Amino acid sequence: VYTPWCINCDVTSKQVEKLAKYFKGQPDLIFARIDASTNEHPKLQ
Repeated sequence: VYTPWCINCDVTSKQVEKLAKYFKGQPDLIFARIDASTNEHPKLQ
Protein backbone atom coordinates (compact mmCIF):
# COMPACT_ATOMS: atom_id res chain seq x y z
CA VAL A 1 0.00 0.00 0.00
CA TYR A 2 1.40 3.37 -0.96
CA THR A 3 0.43 6.93 -1.80
CA PRO A 4 2.07 8.82 -4.69
CA TRP A 5 2.84 11.88 -2.55
CA CYS A 6 4.59 9.95 0.28
CA ILE A 7 8.40 10.17 0.12
CA ASN A 8 8.90 6.99 2.17
CA CYS A 9 6.42 5.14 -0.03
CA ASP A 10 8.32 6.27 -3.13
CA VAL A 11 11.63 4.98 -1.77
CA THR A 12 10.09 1.70 -0.66
CA SER A 13 8.26 1.31 -3.96
CA LYS A 14 11.52 1.59 -5.90
CA GLN A 15 13.09 -1.12 -3.74
CA VAL A 16 10.09 -3.39 -4.19
CA GLU A 17 10.29 -2.87 -7.97
CA LYS A 18 13.90 -4.07 -7.87
CA LEU A 19 12.85 -7.14 -5.89
CA ALA A 20 10.03 -7.83 -8.34
CA LYS A 21 12.47 -7.74 -11.25
CA TYR A 22 14.90 -10.01 -9.41
CA PHE A 23 12.21 -12.59 -8.62
CA LYS A 24 10.42 -12.30 -11.98
CA GLY A 25 9.39 -15.71 -13.21
CA GLN A 26 8.81 -17.19 -9.76
CA PRO A 27 5.35 -18.76 -10.13
CA ASP A 28 4.49 -18.63 -6.41
CA LEU A 29 5.45 -15.00 -5.80
CA ILE A 30 3.36 -11.95 -6.67
CA PHE A 31 4.34 -8.32 -6.12
CA ALA A 32 1.51 -5.79 -6.14
CA ARG A 33 1.15 -2.10 -5.40
CA ILE A 34 -2.09 -0.59 -4.13
CA ASP A 35 -2.61 3.17 -4.28
CA ALA A 36 -4.16 4.04 -0.90
CA SER A 37 -4.95 7.60 -1.98
CA THR A 38 -7.73 6.48 -4.34
CA ASN A 39 -10.74 4.38 -3.55
CA GLU A 40 -13.82 4.06 -5.71
CA HIS A 41 -16.03 2.63 -2.99
CA PRO A 42 -18.97 5.08 -2.64
CA LYS A 43 -18.97 5.10 1.18
CA LEU A 44 -15.29 6.08 1.29
CA GLN A 45 -15.56 9.12 -0.97
